[in-house]
Amino acid sequence: MVQEQQQVSDVLLKNPNIDSFFSAVGVSGRNSAVNQGTILISLKPRDQRIGADAVIDQLRSKLNHLVGLRVYIQNVPTITIDGPATKSQYQYTMQELDQDVLFSFAPKLKDKLARLPGFINVTSDLQIAQP
Repeated sequence: MVQEQQQVSDVLLKNPNIDSFFSAVGVSGRNSAVNQGTILISLKPRDQRIGADAVIDQLRSKLNHLVGLRVYIQNVPTITIDGPATKSQYQYTMQELDQDVLFSFAPKLKDKLARLPGFINVTSDLQIAQP
């Protein structure tokens, strides 16, 4: 995972809008698995860069081409009052008493949302497959 995260760091170093960033790999406060990483980015002052959403679009177009990685970028709100950290600005929680129904329906909903206009980087934290 370290090499993969280094690929992301290489892209970030080339972006003139980024002032600095911090990169961590493995289990930590936000990560629950050793094959995940987190990067926190600080942008240059507003008068020295393009808008944050435009920077995200630039990074997303470059990072989506990296092989072996799924990168989720979000402009984190200044204040959040909610549950656990997510991979995006919005989250939807599905609950079902019958595990088989949940396992069947969750991927279908994810795929349908991913095809709708305006949805980017739709993901699910449901892990059905066993190694």
